[in-house]
Amino acid sequence: MTRLRELLADCLAGRGSVTAVSGPVASGKTELLHFFGAFAGSAGAAVLTATARRSERDITLGGVGCRRRLRSA
Repeated sequence: MTRLRELLADCLAGRGSVTAVSGPVASGKTELLHFFGAFAGSAGAAVLTATARRSERDITLGGVGCRRRLRSA
């Protein structure tokens, strides 16, 4: 969580980045991201989420298509 908070501070200061969260099944990744999303939102960040379906797992970078939809919104 410390590293995510550091990255958020950098982002809010105009220095964005990308990070990955990985780990075994049921290790708390989703819970961490939900908690951090709420924290980031309360700190003033725009928090965007996307959910994929199992049937979409073979679509390379399928969630990236969301970016186009958000830009046109």
